[in-house]
Amino acid sequence: MTSRVQTHKKIVPLKMKVDEETLRLIDYAAQLLGHQRTQFVLDAATAHAEDVILNRRLFVLSATDFDAFDQALYQPRSSDVDERLQKLLGRPKRWG
Repeated sequence: MTSRVQTHKKIVPLKMKVDEETLRLIDYAAQLLGHQRTQFVLDAATAHAEDVILNRRLFVLSATDFDAFDQALYQPRSSDVDERLQKLLGRPKRWG
């Protein structure tokens, strides 16, 4: 489990309208998890938002550039490149 540094964030209202059947479904699922409705909806919406953002990361390469990219993925890396890669991958998410 990772620990997050607590920061003070401005809390703003999020209002929405939903039909009764959907509300009952959300409430039932939240109850099964022992969560309040608001937290359940926020958790689900946040997880989906992260998935959408991550799945939209597309870059297009020419055949030559793709071959160079593919080759670079499988070649041994220097320790300097490994350090920079670890630093990059260790950065916090933009949205978190």
